[in-house]
Parts: sequence; C-alpha cells; structure tokens
Amino acid sequence: MSSSIRIRVKGVFESIKTSDVVRFYPWMKTIHKYVMDKSGWRIRYFECTGEAYIEINLEKAIFDLEHRFELEAGEHRYVLRISFHEKDVGNIDIIDLVECKVSFDYHDLESIIIAEIPSKTITRILDPIWYTPKGEKLSFIVLYDIIDIIKYLIDKGFKLTENASTSLTHIMELTRSPKLKLVINGYVIEPDKVPSFEKLLDELMVFFKERGIIVKIERKRTRSLS
Repeated sequence: MSSSIRIRVKGVFESIKTSDVVRFYPWMKTIHKYVMDKSGWRIRYFECTGEAYIEINLEKAIFDLEHRFELEAGEHRYVLRISFHEKDVGNIDIIDLVECKVSFDYHDLESIIIAEIPSKTITRILDPIWYTPKGEKLSFIVLYDIIDIIKYLIDKGFKLTENASTSLTHIMELTRSPKLKLVINGYVIEPDKVPSFEKLLDELMVFFKERGIIVKIERKRTRSLS
C-alpha cells in the first residue's frame, strides 16, 4: 500500500518550473529565451503565489492539530497543519498562478534584476555604486547587458519603480550613455482634463520610451492634481 497522498494546497511556492510560468503567462516565453541566450545569464522564478496539487510521503510528514475557538461564530474548530521536508515532496502540479517574482542572475551573482509578474514591474536593479560582488566592479559587458535587458523588458510593457529607475540612472552614467536634461514647468489651465499625478508621470514615461529615451522624473508638485 502506498504511503503517499495527493493533496490540494494554496500559498507561496519558493520556486516553480519555467514551464509552469509559461503555461499561465505565455508572453514570458520570449522574455525567458531572450535572457537565456545571453552568455552567463539565467532566470529563476521564486515566491510564486498560487495553488497546486502536491504528493507527500505520509510516513515522513508531521501532523499538528490546533484547536481554535471562533468567538464571533461561537464554534470550536480544529486546524490540521502538515510539516514535511522539501525532499519528501513528490510531483507538484500547479493549477493556478496568481503572481510570481522573476530573478535575472548572472553566473553566481543572483537577483541583478528582479521583476514581478503579471504586474510587469521591475522592482530591483543591482546598483553598482552601492554594491559590487566580492569587492570587484561589474564589467562593462555586464552593465551593457543590464541596460539591454531592461530596454527589452520596457519594450514588452514593463515599468520601473523609483528605486529601480535610480539604479538604472547610475548604470547609464557609468557607461557614459548620452543623456539630456529637460526641465518642464507645467501650469493647469483646464482642471477637468488633468489626469492624476501618477497617471501623468506614467504617460510621460511612455512618451519618452517610444522615442528611445529612458527617463527619471523627479516627483515634485506644488498642488495635488487628483
């Protein structure tokens, strides 16, 4: 008689297979290939929230029974918790994937870039000014790869957080990419047509992106636009 059981669980999975990600987000397939084709680069998917069927070895599992009293409902309930080692888990069949973090690694240096899907948000770019692995500077080859990957992701609809944008600015300065400084003073003349402040910034970033320019916009305002 088999000592394994197949159960349905939901929560955060520390890592999942590329094929599972592509199954729920097919547009990640071309991104994955683009990065993996670069020498030394790889992609990992971690902290993925979803639902799955998993197989566990009952002989290795530890069951904890917890008693709870639901004050509002006036009912006694029991919660059964299962603890088991990662190696005692059999097949993991992902049946729903709500969100996932994507790590872009270069050789043994992990999380040079971190993005979140499906929101398509780049939350982290390694800042060479504040961090260098083993006390060494990142080579210009790696820096140019970072710029190229970020440009590719932006073309695919990804957006940068403010921290990621700052790190990218430092990389652009180190590689001496051409830059321009443009100061715009805007005055509201038709309040009914003015979008929210965040939407206005997003539209400006899209405007410049379509013209091959990555911009860092200082978020200063004198009055609320929303």
